[in-house]
Amino acid sequence: MRSRLVIDSSLVDWSEDLPEEAPEEVVEWQCDARDVMSSILKEGYHLSLSKELHGEIDDQVYNQKNPKYEFRQWPRTWLLIMDERNRIDDVDVPYENVLLGAQMCDDMVKDAHLVESALSSEGRVISRDEIILACWIGLCHRNPPAAIMIAHPRISLIAWADPKIRGEDVVWWLEAGALDTETWRLDSQAQLEHHCQGYRTDKCVLDNGKADGDPT
Repeated sequence: MRSRLVIDSSLVDWSEDLPEEAPEEVVEWQCDARDVMSSILKEGYHLSLSKELHGEIDDQVYNQKNPKYEFRQWPRTWLLIMDERNRIDDVDVPYENVLLGAQMCDDMVKDAHLVESALSSEGRVISRDEIILACWIGLCHRNPPAAIMIAHPRISLIAWADPKIRGEDVVWWLEAGALDTETWRLDSQAQLEHHCQGYRTDKCVLDNGKADGDPT
């Protein structure tokens, strides 16, 4: 059986229909997102989504009050097919996998359900948000370790794929079975060198503007 995957609403966002005048770069990003989602469907993967994450994706796709609703027909059809085939699994996040806000920046807190879902399933995340990825990589490489990493050491073992950064490699990874690829883990040196260039990874050790080491 294929690994269960956690996907972010950002992947759904980038798969939406585009106007004819959309920049070529944006069209390429749309193609990357759709290729990944099509591979998830074709290769028989299941999604593992916490209640919060499932609700966020549904709101992006099905909420008719969403200003982008009319552009979301493609991801809406994809999600309906996944649902009809019973390939969306709701994940109950146990208390020990709930992440608290200390030592996470605001963006990480907002998307904590991604990591909570991964910890509660098989540790595979596909998300198109390189800033969040850089933040988690930075936190995993802190020395001495951050308290959240001591409390949740399995975070460092999550394999995280970003289609914008990895391109077609994500599709090949899915076709090969979404294996536990060491260089895609959050704690790998390759991830640190590849993704954190140009991002303030020290942002990851801040908590709502407090200085590193100040838990209060």
